[in-house]
Amino acid sequence: MAVGTLYVFDNFNANKTDHGDRVVRAARHEGFNGPIVEHSKPERLDLNQDLYTPSMPGADFSKSLRADMARLQVKSLEMATGELKSLENQGVKNSVVNFSSGMSKASVVDQYYKKMYAGIEDAPISEYDPQRKQKEAELVQSKALFNNFARAANQDPEKLRAALLNPDKRISGPAEQRMKQALAGQMEKAAGGQEFKQAKAQYDEAVVSFEKNHNSVVVAAENSGDISRTGKSADFYDNILSTPQTTTVGAVSADGKQIESYSNPSKNVKLYARGQSPRATDPGTSYSAPRAAAAMTKAHALNQQMSSEEVERLVEDQLTTNVPGTTARELDSTKTAAYFNQK
Repeated sequence: MAVGTLYVFDNFNANKTDHGDRVVRAARHEGFNGPIVEHSKPERLDLNQDLYTPSMPGADFSKSLRADMARLQVKSLEMATGELKSLENQGVKNSVVNFSSGMSKASVVDQYYKKMYAGIEDAPISEYDPQRKQKEAELVQSKALFNNFARAANQDPEKLRAALLNPDKRISGPAEQRMKQALAGQMEKAAGGQEFKQAKAQYDEAVVSFEKNHNSVVVAAENSGDISRTGKSADFYDNILSTPQTTTVGAVSADGKQIESYSNPSKNVKLYARGQSPRATDPGTSYSAPRAAAAMTKAHALNQQMSSEEVERLVEDQLTTNVPGTTARELDSTKTAAYFNQK
């Protein structure tokens, strides 16, 4: 295995058009010219299909919802643990793993809300839409999910739907936050089970063991910072793949003048980088993380006896500048461009 390799775990496909490709391009756009190894995720983490069962009893739905929320977190931890152990067994040294995924309580809330909001708005689908059949099937699921959630909260689905929609028949602003707050309440009840604690402990051990070989693990902070945290636990925004040993990266605007509102305000964030997508798509910390990971990869290649903590400190001291008006440090593209050209 070559030293100074950046390992990216994400979604890739043959056409190179999806999220994983954009993550790799973000590292390249920053100026990194070292080796990058792409690893597809072992599996896709989707919601349990049982939650779409029409007219599911409220108590059963609440129990299934919390169990599914916990399952998503455990599976994310188990997959990341497996990947780190595999690389360690291969003898990887002086390199960096980039996880532009993971999961936080906030992002789980977002995931459920995104599955539900079409069913709240119940907007008509054009008969000329080429994806009409697929969208109709997804709308049926979305409506069932919302209806079940409403009944579990002892509310009539149609009355709740009417109360949430604005005059344009859309859900936004305070109404959207109310739905996310209700989902967050379920998330808090689902968190912290024994299976999760065991999976988290195993992941934390895998990070420590992997980094002993002069490696680093870089994690995206995630993009659910717009959810207010009223009454939520202190770890609500923390990516579960983020530990004291990992380097968690938040997002700043394309001009570097401010921290992006979507960037999770986790206590674990150590560095910031541009969240700008290399393509005409939504920005996100998924693209901040590989920019920082690329800089750390180059630092590992040039300083092969340094620990992960020392490499992180080197990058912060030599390749960053202050985000205006804050004490946060962001990657400076001019400095990294020159750094990547070193031999």
